[in-house]
Amino acid sequence: MSRRITVFMLAFIMLAVQLSVVPAGKAAAAGAITDVAITVENSLHQVNIQGTISAGSGKEVTITVSNPKGDIDFIEQTTSDATGRFAFLYYPSGSWEGKYTVTIGGETIAVPYKDEFRITAGPEDPGAPVWPPDSKLNAVAGNRSVTLTWNDAASSEGISGYRVTWADKSVMVYNSNTVHISGLTPEMLYTFKVEAVSPSGKWSMNGPSVSVTIPPDGSNGGGGDGNGGNGGNGGDSGNNSNSSNTGTGNPTVVLPRTEVKLENNLAVVSLGAAETVANIRLGDIGDHPLQVKAESVKVTLSRDTVAQWLEAAKQDKDAWVRVAASPVSGMVIGVNSVVNSPTSVQTIGMITDVSATLIGKDGKELPVAGVQSLMELAFPYEEGKADVELLGIYRFNNAAERWEYIGGVADPSRHEVVVQGNAGYRYALLQFNKSYADVPDAHWANRTLKVLSAKQIVTGMNDTSFDPQGTTTRAEFTALLVRALGIQPASKPAGFRDVTEGAWYTPSISAALEAGLIQGISDQEFAPNRYITREQIAVLLMRAYNRSGGTGHPEPADRIAPFQDKDELSAWAKAEVNQAVGLGLMRGRSDSVFAVKEPAVRTETAQAVLNLLQTLKKL
Repeated sequence: MSRRITVFMLAFIMLAVQLSVVPAGKAAAAGAITDVAITVENSLHQVNIQGTISAGSGKEVTITVSNPKGDIDFIEQTTSDATGRFAFLYYPSGSWEGKYTVTIGGETIAVPYKDEFRITAGPEDPGAPVWPPDSKLNAVAGNRSVTLTWNDAASSEGISGYRVTWADKSVMVYNSNTVHISGLTPEMLYTFKVEAVSPSGKWSMNGPSVSVTIPPDGSNGGGGDGNGGNGGNGGDSGNNSNSSNTGTGNPTVVLPRTEVKLENNLAVVSLGAAETVANIRLGDIGDHPLQVKAESVKVTLSRDTVAQWLEAAKQDKDAWVRVAASPVSGMVIGVNSVVNSPTSVQTIGMITDVSATLIGKDGKELPVAGVQSLMELAFPYEEGKADVELLGIYRFNNAAERWEYIGGVADPSRHEVVVQGNAGYRYALLQFNKSYADVPDAHWANRTLKVLSAKQIVTGMNDTSFDPQGTTTRAEFTALLVRALGIQPASKPAGFRDVTEGAWYTPSISAALEAGLIQGISDQEFAPNRYITREQIAVLLMRAYNRSGGTGHPEPADRIAPFQDKDELSAWAKAEVNQAVGLGLMRGRSDSVFAVKEPAVRTETAQAVLNLLQTLKKL
């Protein structure tokens, strides 16, 4: 039996299942729609809807969107990718403001997923293109293809191009009112929509749309069926259709071009307060890093990254880079959704979805492997309204449904926190405040522990206690240094017989050994659970200081002369203890006693690590 689905049939099916839906946020069952993310992009007048079908790859997914009046405004089908992911782009018709309802079903889905989103601000913009009341988008389906034609939109500025969208794809058309789109799936329903853009980048919002099912292979084509469409005569690839000026081949892409300025050897794009997307022609960047300044974040792509974009585009300088920084509205970050259970958490600025894509002249996204890690993200904070030492940048882990710390170094001169990140994630700048019941506000180490907890360097014995006078083991201090220096934990064992695979400290000890920070007590043993002494801490601190580029070595004065126990220092530790005291990384337990062989307590080791980071200017 043919799998051809009409708009009426889809609407009937989706209506029949709306009495039993899966609420947002519920755990996935067999045959479920999960990980749904809905992003409203006001500047593009579009809504991005993505998710996963648990049945896996190659499964049909169907979506309907009802507008604030309760009318079905959008029906579309697509096929999940190799990981089960799917995506739709929805362009609301008519009124922009209000609450919208999304229903998603598909193969093996017994109970569809249902969610809502709200658009709180309309995109009305004087000078934006408008469509005549009788505007229509005509469609003639052919062999795995469709030919679309439409009438002119109008604008006081003129029309620079048209954008045609379907599923999660789009193409720009220049100097034409027709486009031929190939590579479509037989017996699949597609909804196409067209919008116009003015030379200044202002978009229409009520362009016509049409729904059409691609015929089975070997059959004749048919006309469009749906909102704003008129049935065309049967034909193939536009033949025998009532559309004028049909064409074949790839259309020309003309995106709304964002202005690029050269500032301090950077190609800089500055977006307005309501703008979230920059479309940058590769030729406009030149041999420079690219920096996109949005209201919620500043995104910088290195010169090497830009060179890789150009190489992926086969040196075509007319290809485009699209950088989007889309603020997320209505999301509240609570203490239970943040790693390591803060006592309180405050969101600074705006939660933001960050993406960067390369688009070829045919409007298709081009793969660019291995460059996203070179993206620098800088999130702003307002002076006097944040505790800068407690700020960090967090990324949302969709699978774990938790915000995870990825780092961040504050730049007080620019009032921003900077980190290396990846495109395609949701980010937030958070003020992480952690308190321990056994370290009251009056305790000398209270502030130290707050700062290092915010940097996810120290953790308590549990969520409420720290054990400030407890001794520190060799494994614990090694892990502190690895986290403080941002060294990635190693996957292979360290080679010590007492550092076993699966132990919590093995990745940190292995990484520290590879970095040259530590040694064992012998070639075979590390003694991870033995307490670490104060002279051993001094040696490790100086190795970490030198490895991290520390250059401010003090004059070779005898800094340990005042300590009565200086003769107890091991020969291998004497120079490092002298340097650590001179740099202010450590001090004696009193003016006259260093406590050379004494176990280091947890608050002492925390303070020493904070001193190291402050000396290296890594906070």
